[in-house]
This record gives sequence, C-alpha cells and structure tokens, in this order.
Amino acid sequence: LMIKSHSIIWIVFLAVYGVDVICTILHRIYLKQNIFEAHRLHFYQILSNEKGVSHLKISFLYALVQGVICSIIIYSYHYFKSWEWIIAVFIILILSFIYLLKFRYIPKN
Repeated sequence: LMIKSHSIIWIVFLAVYGVDVICTILHRIYLKQNIFEAHRLHFYQILSNEKGVSHLKISFLYALVQGVICSIIIYSYHYFKSWEWIIAVFIILILSFIYLLKFRYIPKN
C-alpha cells in the first residue's frame, strides 16, 4: 500500500501498538532499566495486572481504537490529502497523552 500510494501515512495503521512500544521503551530508558529484559510496563499489561481488566476487554478496546484510527487515516487520505500528516501527528500525540495519563491514574505497586 505504501509503495502503490507513494505515501508512508499508512504506518499509522500501527499507531496504538507503536505508541505503546515507543513510550514504554522511553519510560524504561528514563528509569535506567535494561530495555532487553522482561518487564510489565506496557499499557495493556498495567491495565490487566494492576487494574484487573480482562484481556478480552483490553483487546477489544485496542482493536476498536485502532479501527477508528484506521478509518480516520483512510478518510483523510482520500478527502484531506493535504492534512493527512497533521491528522496523523495529532493521533500520535493523543495516544501518547493517554499513555502518560497512566502515571497519574493507575497506582504503582
């Protein structure tokens, strides 16, 4: 799709997971942890382990959010081509902000 459309905007199809991975790596670097060792700092792990949310609900929520994001990207590509990067950056910033909220609303052990 990226080759055919000559646009890398489609990478935002992986935004939910990508933001979680990048933010978790940055968080672990900030904590001076080895990023190659096992951990439980991903957002879905904290929701499951700390908050007790079922894996099925978390998976459904992730799929729903990613589905909405994919729909927005497809729509913006076809109808707002000049705004597609602004929309993509805005989506990534919102997801990053949600990731940061976990520090305020989810208690530590």
